[in-house]
Amino acid sequence: MRIGKYLLGVSMASILLASHAQAGAVASAPNDAAPSQDDANEIIVTANKRSQALNDVGLAITAIGGDSLERRKVSSLSDLAQNVPGLSFTPSTNSTPVYTLRGIGFYETSLAAYPTVSVYLGEAPLPFPVMTTLTNFDLDRVEVLKGPQGTLFGNNATGGAINYIAAKPQAAFGVGGSLSYARFNDVRAEAYVTGALSPTLNGRLAVVTQQSDGWQRSMTRPRDNNGATHSVAGRLLLDWEPSSDLRIQLNINGSSDHSQPMAAQYSAFREQFPGSVNRSLLESQIPAPRDPRVADWSDLFRPSARNWLAQGILRADLELGNGVTLTSLTSYTHYDHDQVVDGDGLALSVVDFISNAGNIDSFSQELRVANDPAADFRWLLGANYARDVVFEDNLIDYKDTTAFDTFGGVSVSGYDSRQTMNNYAVFANLEFDVVPTVTIKGGARYTQADRHANICAYDPYVVYDPRSNGSQGQFAAFITATSTALSGSTTPLIGPYQCYQLNAQFKPERTIRDLDEDNLSYRVGIDWKPSRDLIVYANVAKGYKAGSFPTLAGTFDTSFNPVTQESVLSLEGGIKATLADRLLSIDAALFHYDYRNKQLRSKLNDPVIGVLDALVNIPKSSVIGFEVAATLRPSRELSIGGALTYLDATIDRFTGVNAAGVNQDFDGFRVPYTPKWQYGINADYIAPLSDRLNGFAGVQWNHRSGTNAVIGDPALFALPSHGLLDFQLGVEADDQRWRAFVWGKNVTNEFYLTHVQQSYDAVARYAGRPATYGVTVSFKY
Repeated sequence: MRIGKYLLGVSMASILLASHAQAGAVASAPNDAAPSQDDANEIIVTANKRSQALNDVGLAITAIGGDSLERRKVSSLSDLAQNVPGLSFTPSTNSTPVYTLRGIGFYETSLAAYPTVSVYLGEAPLPFPVMTTLTNFDLDRVEVLKGPQGTLFGNNATGGAINYIAAKPQAAFGVGGSLSYARFNDVRAEAYVTGALSPTLNGRLAVVTQQSDGWQRSMTRPRDNNGATHSVAGRLLLDWEPSSDLRIQLNINGSSDHSQPMAAQYSAFREQFPGSVNRSLLESQIPAPRDPRVADWSDLFRPSARNWLAQGILRADLELGNGVTLTSLTSYTHYDHDQVVDGDGLALSVVDFISNAGNIDSFSQELRVANDPAADFRWLLGANYARDVVFEDNLIDYKDTTAFDTFGGVSVSGYDSRQTMNNYAVFANLEFDVVPTVTIKGGARYTQADRHANICAYDPYVVYDPRSNGSQGQFAAFITATSTALSGSTTPLIGPYQCYQLNAQFKPERTIRDLDEDNLSYRVGIDWKPSRDLIVYANVAKGYKAGSFPTLAGTFDTSFNPVTQESVLSLEGGIKATLADRLLSIDAALFHYDYRNKQLRSKLNDPVIGVLDALVNIPKSSVIGFEVAATLRPSRELSIGGALTYLDATIDRFTGVNAAGVNQDFDGFRVPYTPKWQYGINADYIAPLSDRLNGFAGVQWNHRSGTNAVIGDPALFALPSHGLLDFQLGVEADDQRWRAFVWGKNVTNEFYLTHVQQSYDAVARYAGRPATYGVTVSFKY
């Protein structure tokens, strides 16, 4: 299957190049030449599933055009978060990225966990965060929609939605690419070719690859490096218009990632089981210094990955007459995940994922019909079906923990899950222009979400660590004895790979459960647009995120209890204005979120193992905040921007277990991963150096106040405030056919943390990337 797709890509490139070589006289032109500085009146967005100018949409949106993405070297998920006010990016041990938008996020490492900020490629879902890591290339723009988006984008968008819009095929022949070289021998190369294959069929092929050395070095083995990048991704787009009434678009994309997962930094010892023979060994470990490059990992289980993704998206738009359009959007995605991960930041084996593996199959079908977008009364009706099947299997070596001798020499355990999700939805959206300057709008979506989970915790009966003297099957024997004692009847010895979690009768049994939920998302609002340059809006919206089962270890089946669906009720008002003949642009919003049953990866006290991770619901929390973004254009050459976000995200009612395993009332504490203040300033200057040459410079400063990785604000898990400075300096052709520039990210080498976690006896942290600088050359014809 993959070979066929590679052959199709090669064939596409050959056809394009051959057809235009024969044409010879066909004039070439720059492809999708964007303005050098994004203008809200020029960027077209599809937040309402139809094309509109950004300033015509009564909704909080950050849209970044393809030209700005290239200039600012926005090539990763963390780069995107730095350029979107209110958006935070958090890496995880298992390479499942976490987005938090305006305080709404869900830190969960399971492959089967839906996000609170959904990601789309051209409106087609990438339903799980792990699928999104290699999407950011050859883009026309990125749209970040803020606030609940349940009406048009469905479940799992309580925080918002991110929509990547790929650059479209063009009838005129075009070719382009870029080559970057940066610190750590980081080479990134991109290329695309586009053009007409026939009078009715256009195509575009884009590829990107990134190769680099490791940027982390071992604390105990200074010559040993980690963090090397080895990835490649491609996208083939076909746009066919066989008639004036029918348009069919095909998107085939895929990626392969053999990069080394980031290693953590050890920061503290927190004993789980007193009296262990490993206590002195763990106490002697030295915390990592405040150097982002210094970390550690086991030399036996080196971090590695072999992940790949393949996706097909088919969209058809059929004009039915009288301005009515029927749209079908079909997508299928397969993802394969195979990693070795170090989660403790030590050369020891406290939490070493010998295997973090799994796969995902995702299918989605949407049908919708809409009338003429120019009508005074606009309507959209639709239905959606989605099916996701996720398998995950983890093997963990913890030979050097205090649990080792506590449970008779146990050193390895495993757990797996297979989850199937079926989601059904119908939706409608209405807009009515009461008068030319006032629009009222409303929409609703009914969703039925069914999830089936099959979960097993097991003893593999295999000693993977040759340094371990533990006997095979020790933990299974311990659980067998525990079951016999608690149940009052003899339990047969639990065998290798047999499930050992105990049910209500204290007998080992695989956990098989269902979680079926339904909900009604909605949005109502009003827009006042007295002129082309001003819109004032107010919205009330409610969205839901589906419930979730955890994939983790536990000795009782209560460890696998699901969290139920969460909801966010949003009250928001905002203004977008362009003043003084576009000298000044302002985008501001004030909002209040009523956050019910927030899903959180927290803790529970397992009566056998001690403090373990668990999923819990927070009954009530709230977010009050505002955003202000402004752009000043004092001249054609200079643009100065600034953004300020304030978030007061507070837990209003919740009692649970803290990181130390103690029951605690968390009322009044802040929601994790939610800085109270975020602000940034940027400046871009473009000036002619000659008749055919321009010079340009850009600088961005982004600051985030402190927050915490867990509830209760314990000092060990603090994420201190930090500010990052980036810059770009270069030259380009007046017609933007080529560009060359130097750039830097985090040029002050600020040390900052993105995540802190407890891994059994070790507290480990993840540091942001150190100063990075490089040079990029690009061209397009």
